[in-house]
Amino acid sequence: MPNVETYNICNVEEDFNELALSNAQGISLPDEILLEVLSYVRDTAGSQQTLWSCCLISRQWYSCAVPFLYEHPNLYGKNFEPFAATICPSVNLHIRKSPLAEYVRGLDMGRLVHQGSKSLTARILGRVKGGLEEFVAPQASFGINCFAALSKCSKLRLVDLSLIVETIPLDSLLRCLTHLLNLCILYFPRLSDSEIELELAQWSWPPNLRELWITNGGVPDSFLHNVSGLPSTLDTLAIQRCAKVTSQSLRRLPEKLSSQLRVLRISELPRLSWTSLDGVLARCPNLKQLSVPINNITQAFFDDPSDLEYLEITISNGAGGEHEVVPVDVCFAISDNLLPNLRGVCYPGTILSQSEEFRKEFDTLDCLLRERLDADEPTECAFKENRMTMNLTQMVEENLIGAWQWYPQYEARHELRHH
Repeated sequence: MPNVETYNICNVEEDFNELALSNAQGISLPDEILLEVLSYVRDTAGSQQTLWSCCLISRQWYSCAVPFLYEHPNLYGKNFEPFAATICPSVNLHIRKSPLAEYVRGLDMGRLVHQGSKSLTARILGRVKGGLEEFVAPQASFGINCFAALSKCSKLRLVDLSLIVETIPLDSLLRCLTHLLNLCILYFPRLSDSEIELELAQWSWPPNLRELWITNGGVPDSFLHNVSGLPSTLDTLAIQRCAKVTSQSLRRLPEKLSSQLRVLRISELPRLSWTSLDGVLARCPNLKQLSVPINNITQAFFDDPSDLEYLEITISNGAGGEHEVVPVDVCFAISDNLLPNLRGVCYPGTILSQSEEFRKEFDTLDCLLRERLDADEPTECAFKENRMTMNLTQMVEENLIGAWQWYPQYEARHELRHH
């Protein structure tokens, strides 16, 4: 969203009233055409400024564009206060209610640091609960007093609590989340060791949870040891940037989910040893997509046969020196038919640039994988990289079939709306 000096999302109705009088003879188009045009505008860069301008053309354009304008508001420090004043014009819900609140589908407060308060966040959630599908919690202005409002957002499909600075009580969190029957993607908040006190039988999770992301140092090692009761729908697990997680606890959680895990992402776990992830393919035999750091695997990683389709080998921050796994190791695993379904490999470009020999091995790997693609029957298969679903043709066009390089600095934030 542009600076509030340029335009104000909360004053769009006032600005419209001023300009509509001077534009009474505007061009009239069927609402269906306007909605189709605006649906494309919504997905472009700088769409919020464009949508705001569309609201000022005429009453017809206003009625068609304003739902798109508030669907996924781009919130940051300067514009949060007027947005909050628009959605929550009164502390008392029964005195004054904003009709614009019902249009909000995604509420990303992740860029807010010191703006607002916990009570204000709770009020905003209470106003937008009818249509809210995605929520990213702010760093400082979210706490236990927001759980009641959050639990009433029954249409939520994504909840991201990973940015919250303070620790969250586990029992209160789980009681809140169990009410969210449509929740399928959860980014876990940070917990402390003293809060892992529940009996195993008391663990209760959203019944339709599909993806669990444990990131940003969010949980202690004891959490992975004691976690239980995860729903049978869970098929994606990510554990990233958790300084307290050890090799022993990391083995426990995937083993509990071994029969149902299809996607596993592991990265930036400094307490892991260089052999910690060698047996992950044996412990999770149904994996289709796997992301592992190169400094936590050896050549023994490829000893176990697997139905893996896509392998991403990353490099942790600060990891240097020589690495045991090189592109030719993947070639040998393919030649020995240990990875019969492998169709894509992502390798760190920073390592490939260190050696011409690595580059040649990488090119050989690419040829092997593309030969497999040529031999495949025409079909569609899903590939979730940065939460984008592509069919086979799109994957070829985007160079995601075969071997390709991966540069950590280009990794984008995951968004459910592109899932």
